[in-house]
Amino acid sequence: MKANSYQNNKIVLGVNKSVNGNTWKFRLDDERLALTLSQQLGIPEVIGRIIASRDIPLDEVSDFLNPKIRNLLPDPYVLKDMKKATVRTVDAIINNEKIAVLGDYDVDGATSSALLVRFFRSLNINIDTYIPDRVKEGYGPSLESIDKLFKIGSSLLITVDCGTTSFEPIERAKKLGIDLIVLDHHKSDVRLPNACAIVNPNRIDDEHSDLNLNSLAAVGVTFLFIVSLNRELQKRGYFKFNKKPDLRKWLDLVALGTICDLVPLKNLNRAFVLGGLEVMKKKMNIGITALSQISRVYDQLNCYHLGYVIGPRVNAGGRVGSSEFGLKILETDNENLAREIAIKLDNYNIERKEIENNVLKDAIDIIENQNYLIDEIIIVYNQNWHLGVLGIVASRLVAKYKKPAIVLSDLSGVLKGSGRSVSGYDIGQNIINAKNKNLIISGGGHSMAAGLSLKKEKVFELKKFLFSSIRINTSMGMIKNHIYIDSIVNLEAANEKLINLIDNIGPYGSGNPVPKFLINNVKLIKAFIVGKDHVSCILKGDGAKTLKAIAFRTLGDDLGRVLLSSEGKYLHVVGQLRNNTWNGKVEPQLTIEDIVLV
Repeated sequence: MKANSYQNNKIVLGVNKSVNGNTWKFRLDDERLALTLSQQLGIPEVIGRIIASRDIPLDEVSDFLNPKIRNLLPDPYVLKDMKKATVRTVDAIINNEKIAVLGDYDVDGATSSALLVRFFRSLNINIDTYIPDRVKEGYGPSLESIDKLFKIGSSLLITVDCGTTSFEPIERAKKLGIDLIVLDHHKSDVRLPNACAIVNPNRIDDEHSDLNLNSLAAVGVTFLFIVSLNRELQKRGYFKFNKKPDLRKWLDLVALGTICDLVPLKNLNRAFVLGGLEVMKKKMNIGITALSQISRVYDQLNCYHLGYVIGPRVNAGGRVGSSEFGLKILETDNENLAREIAIKLDNYNIERKEIENNVLKDAIDIIENQNYLIDEIIIVYNQNWHLGVLGIVASRLVAKYKKPAIVLSDLSGVLKGSGRSVSGYDIGQNIINAKNKNLIISGGGHSMAAGLSLKKEKVFELKKFLFSSIRINTSMGMIKNHIYIDSIVNLEAANEKLINLIDNIGPYGSGNPVPKFLINNVKLIKAFIVGKDHVSCILKGDGAKTLKAIAFRTLGDDLGRVLLSSEGKYLHVVGQLRNNTWNGKVEPQLTIEDIVLV
């Protein structure tokens, strides 16, 4: 398992342009740090390289390997408006006011909402919940939703994973006498809505960079909020007559939302996820258990399951079905109801995949027939594309074409949709900038994802504006088609033991990417199609050992075509290693991301 020796800042094996058009480079900058870590921790050099390449100072490695929430959790009041939000909410609890929660329809919004529902329920308080319909109402609070909540008597409304840019709805709430608290993490403009409190680590006027809180998902912000509520309630003597809730039992929700919102898995986020995975072992959340069963996941849940199995099903209700189902399954304690919703969400997920594939095919046809590939950013739209899949389609276009993509649906002259980006280009901030220049009706997001709406006649101006910003980033060297390799291993070393060591320094995600390994000079024994569009392979090294590999969703791409036509040839292969469990048998598998013919 010993890694080869490398020279830094050099292209790996001279690969300037792989089959996927990438330059191969090593992720690690400091070889000495890798060796130091390997020696101090008594770990293989390959594991030392992975840790060293995450830019973790030596004095923080212990917290990285064994993060504890108690060591990393800040005083919630460090966030601007947290004290104001806490005091107002505790006042509402003590005075028996009617409290409502309005959440986004994605996993982060559903977990944030469910976290608040469970917290208030533990205090014997039932709160009203409202999840907007993605197609009919769109993102965040609307004038109509504010009116509905006013009619049922809500005097305090908490929005989660939305609200930072909702100026008109928040003004309406204020006029109706509703105090509105925003718990969010999306980037803000300089100007903020006139809310009772806006708790958002990404407020421009909130300074806490030394704590890394700007990487929190909304569910992480919400967890800090209930920590603050618990403390204030105790301060006021509330728990003399009521049982104080143990907030740790809801870390499973925090982990699910954090993983699925693709925020960096460092510092507090990392502790949240590891703590949540431990809670999941106890199967305390009936909804998560029901989703695991319907998905045929019988192993202990891990980050892959949360991000690629459980998360998409929670999302499916908001995408193509009933938007409130994601929240309902995560907050219910009724096993029959959880099972019933899990079946519906599973069916919605199947429907979502079919819709997504159809929209993706249409989008690729438009892009390639109209020569959109010469553009720095892909902006594509068509009539009546389903709004629920546009973000996923944008992600797949980014993966295919290696450039930012915006996918929109034409709804009678108004285009609505989502954008996804590449590393080095902050699409959320640039969409906010476009809004400030009146190029779009509404929009916002974060560095890798954004939502927006605009008039059809403004598309050319938006393209021109975004093209300019991308050219600046490209000229500064911020946008690059690189694939970063953590280490070279030979095929014989790609075994269950190595993969278990790799898993031990997870969880992986944004900020702590899944390690990529180069296995060089392997022979492609066999390549064949599995499922609708995956290519499966058998690779062989110098000895007798073989390794199973798969390239997902590559049948129509260059990678898939080259693999299927290269049996008997030698390759350099880059990908992710994981243990694949099937029928009780565990065997290593390589997920292929890129190749070069030798």
